[in-house]
Amino acid sequence: MSDRVVNSLKSWKQYSEKEWRNVKPSDYVIRYGKIGAPLTEIKRSWLSVLRRAQITDFRWHDLRHDFASQLVMNGVPLEQVQKLMTHETISMTLRYAHFAQNILQDAANKLNAL
Repeated sequence: MSDRVVNSLKSWKQYSEKEWRNVKPSDYVIRYGKIGAPLTEIKRSWLSVLRRAQITDFRWHDLRHDFASQLVMNGVPLEQVQKLMTHETISMTLRYAHFAQNILQDAANKLNAL
């Protein structure tokens, strides 16, 4: 996990311990509501977030594609992306990592310097 994610989770833990101090401790990371119930209705929550953000045609699994694509487009080597995605092969990672057109154009333009 990135430092940012770790820090966010630590902040959430502090918040939830304060907010739900009278609630029985839990192994759940994400809790909500006044009683600190575990978040179990992921699909319904996901669809609600998409609706509020006015995002259409985006599945939960698309986050994996976006994750891989963002890493590759920001210069993370494919081998590292493969490990983060827990793929057994680079070819699977390539199926997930989609390149933005400007990235491909920049790569083609590097040929001019040769």
